[in-house]
Amino acid sequence: LEERDLPATQVNRSQASEWAAGRGMRLPTVNEWVHLRSAGGTQSSPAGNANTLELGIAKPLPVGVFERSRTPLGGYDFDGNVWEWLASSENALAGLNPDPAAMQIGGSFASYSGIGDQPPTRIAHELDQSSDVGFRPVADALPWLKEQVHSAWLEASVSERRAFGLAFQRWRPELRRQV
Repeated sequence: LEERDLPATQVNRSQASEWAAGRGMRLPTVNEWVHLRSAGGTQSSPAGNANTLELGIAKPLPVGVFERSRTPLGGYDFDGNVWEWLASSENALAGLNPDPAAMQIGGSFASYSGIGDQPPTRIAHELDQSSDVGFRPVADALPWLKEQVHSAWLEASVSERRAFGLAFQRWRPELRRQV
């Protein structure tokens, strides 16, 4: 087991935001996170399909261990493994009434699985750090592809371009057409 296979943890919300921003990404809003979790089909019950307290593992597992919980868009671990930081509220982003309270979503290896279609959420202080809290960076697709991927493509070797092409072919056809 390699550390790079595990979700990044022990980061507060600010550190998670800075890491994502340094790569042209950001933390998702609650609506974006829920959309990624459920778009393209209903999310199955996490019981037995997620690293939650019921399993008794008591530590994070590599991302994607629970193949049955893979979302239609190809995401893993939306339920369990580690809580995930969400973006600041609109008021805090605008500098109005910034609140040190922050939201985490999804549950973890140290929490019970959620009930129903609604993912578990909790409020934490934005400076909290824990072994069961991480983050899921997101980006607006076209700007990210133009700014991050296109420049890498231009500088890539033939073998790297081949690898990029193979990765792009794994996208669903409707997503490739949209890009």
